[in-house]
Amino acid sequence: MACSGCAWDQLCPGGCLTCMKYNALLLQARKTGLPDRRWREARLPAKLESISGETYYCDGLRRFREHARQAVERELIHG
Repeated sequence: MACSGCAWDQLCPGGCLTCMKYNALLLQARKTGLPDRRWREARLPAKLESISGETYYCDGLRRFREHARQAVERELIHG
């Protein structure tokens, strides 16, 4: 998963396709009785399985979050 190495992984709301696909796999695993740690064994509908380019939005989201972080820091410093 591309999210595992991202500096924003703890703050990201999961808006990219990677996260949506991961969440769908996790929910499908739970639905079929698999424990969470075995989410990779779940099978999705072909439409979701075929998703590629899962990090399509990541660069933009990272830039936005960095811009927002800098703006908040400036506001806190300058009051």
